[in-house]
Amino acid sequence: MKFVLGLIGLLLLSSVYAKDFVKVGTTAAQFLKVEPGARALAMGGSYGALANDASALYWNPAGLTQIHSFQATFTHTRWIADIYNGFAGVVIPINDVSTAGISIQYQTMDEIEQTTIDQPKGTGLYYGAQDVAFGVSYSRKMTNFIMAGLTAKMVYQKIWNESATALAVDIGFLLDTGIHGLKFAMVMTNFGTDLKLDGRDLIRGYDQNPNSIMNPNAEARLSTEAWPLPTNLRLSLAMDLIGGEKGSLAQSATNRLTSVVDFTHPNDNHEQYTMGLEYAFKEMLFGRIGYRANSWEEGLTLGGGMRITLVENVKLTVDYAYAEFGIFTSVQHFTIGLQF
Repeated sequence: MKFVLGLIGLLLLSSVYAKDFVKVGTTAAQFLKVEPGARALAMGGSYGALANDASALYWNPAGLTQIHSFQATFTHTRWIADIYNGFAGVVIPINDVSTAGISIQYQTMDEIEQTTIDQPKGTGLYYGAQDVAFGVSYSRKMTNFIMAGLTAKMVYQKIWNESATALAVDIGFLLDTGIHGLKFAMVMTNFGTDLKLDGRDLIRGYDQNPNSIMNPNAEARLSTEAWPLPTNLRLSLAMDLIGGEKGSLAQSATNRLTSVVDFTHPNDNHEQYTMGLEYAFKEMLFGRIGYRANSWEEGLTLGGGMRITLVENVKLTVDYAYAEFGIFTSVQHFTIGLQF
């Protein structure tokens, strides 16, 4: 615990001295920062302490201990600049105190025409780019009110014939006070190895002595830089204002209103603050609103959802989120969840 508190203090102190330093563009695998789950995104991305569905595989693996039945989720988003991002996950409770899950996050885009110095308008050749991350998660109740979770993942990026692979972990903690539904979470994500592209297009012919016709042409390989992953520290608070399972500021059998506030400290950008509200009617119909503060382009978020019973013990959840995105106008998110 002393180590964790010391780490938080160090990160907060570094933010004070480096707030004027622009760190954008200093990490690889930016697709890992495209947050999945329409429920969370409708609340401005405030979800670390509330994560209690299959999307907790991304937001906070410690939240998986709040899931007591099989759950699956799938999110697909047409993100900015004709980029497509998706997330899928499955959660399986092991026993009363342990839960496991697997997940995949991917990003694709349309093919891009190759350009060169001699042919800046295009060569007629096209190439693609893909990103993917596979994760395996495990969470456990340490006590009745403290939960911990870990996700180990492999991150893979490919552009044309070059690719890079890295290994990373997410570590999450969740404290459920039992007081008015008050929960506190701390999540550290994408701590791992660097990404360094390599592939056949980096091989070039090299003539050691251009003035001689006798020496053979040697093969040389261009060197690429290694780039770190976009690590992030998230601190989150959630509280039930109305309703809730463990009491709230105002009691209601059919209505619930939950507030969430998150603080994030990434290693490649300035800090962000997000806040959100979720209203639930009989845990069947949902309305959500959120806001991202200290963000260059993002701001207001809105959304809603519904949960219906298909057959006994089988429930289908459909969520939608709308998010402002500045000069990119807006982004719309859709998520489907299954529980049984």
